[in-house]
Amino acid sequence: MHKLRLLQLGYVQLTGSCEELPKGLKWLCWLQFPLDSILISFPLESLVVLEMSCSSLRKLWWGTKHLPSLKILDLRHSHDLIKSGDFSLVPNLERLIFEDCSSLVDVHESVGNLEKLVYLNMRDCKSIVKLPKNICMLKVLETLIISGCSNLYEFPMEVGKMKYLKVLEADGISLNLLVTTSGEAKSWPRKSVDNFWACLSCTLVHLSLPHCNLSDDCFPSDAVNLYSLKSLDLSNNPICSLPDFVRGLKGLNSMLLWGCRDLKSLVRLPRVRTLDVHLCESLESVTFQSISCIPESIGLIAYKSQLVEIEYWFKLEAIEKVDLEMIKLCVCATWNPWNAFGCTPHITTLK
Repeated sequence: MHKLRLLQLGYVQLTGSCEELPKGLKWLCWLQFPLDSILISFPLESLVVLEMSCSSLRKLWWGTKHLPSLKILDLRHSHDLIKSGDFSLVPNLERLIFEDCSSLVDVHESVGNLEKLVYLNMRDCKSIVKLPKNICMLKVLETLIISGCSNLYEFPMEVGKMKYLKVLEADGISLNLLVTTSGEAKSWPRKSVDNFWACLSCTLVHLSLPHCNLSDDCFPSDAVNLYSLKSLDLSNNPICSLPDFVRGLKGLNSMLLWGCRDLKSLVRLPRVRTLDVHLCESLESVTFQSISCIPESIGLIAYKSQLVEIEYWFKLEAIEKVDLEMIKLCVCATWNPWNAFGCTPHITTLK
């Protein structure tokens, strides 16, 4: 089997020596890998993709492992993994996935030397307290996912200097409890959500912050460095109104506010293509900076709506305030705008 290039194993216990694996393997997918570390004798020098989801690994490998061709390393759902191992001899790694490695506490600082790493996923690594010190040295990193790292305590200030970072997902992190650290300023660390916003890179295109316990006073007054932002997700946060800085995001295409149950108004929204306010049960009015700013798609709540106005679309008023002559001129009396929006009006608003 010297010509074998792809090998997929799942839920198996093999006997024999690891040295018998084909040396020309390019892709190894081994679900529930049974050992607690990858042995030095594993002939993996030709591997391009290594998948070991749901493994029994506790430490990836001891010492260093020479993997000159490896581009993708996927260890998701390896719940026993505690340490990552040294990446010094894995120079071409592009995608590193630790998703749901719930016991992981230490990612080796050599990760900062991976000059080709573009994607780092640490979603739901609940034991991680701080990111690797030199993570900001990743020269071409485009996507950083730390959503669900509920015990994350430190966030490096230098993230704002990452020139190619486009996607930051930090769902479920209490930003007001996060300490920002810097290797340069003696006054750090500081515990302030303002410092988090100051850390953000001007190259960000997508920012995801649902379930971060962000209230109205947790946002900056201006657009800070986010002038490249196209997608913003603030779903399931206790905000009551549109954060001021959003109005300065001229390139924004998508605004997600799903489940913001305290949200009462969205005033002077900038131009966006998609607006999602599902389950915003307290929302009463939406206005725009101009008629050209009306979104192409609006996701609205289906029940218990308090909504009485979407500017340029409709406005509900008490019946005694409506001009009877205007009613006579309405030829679309049977048209129900609420059906178009997927909404049901609160009958108490129609007096």
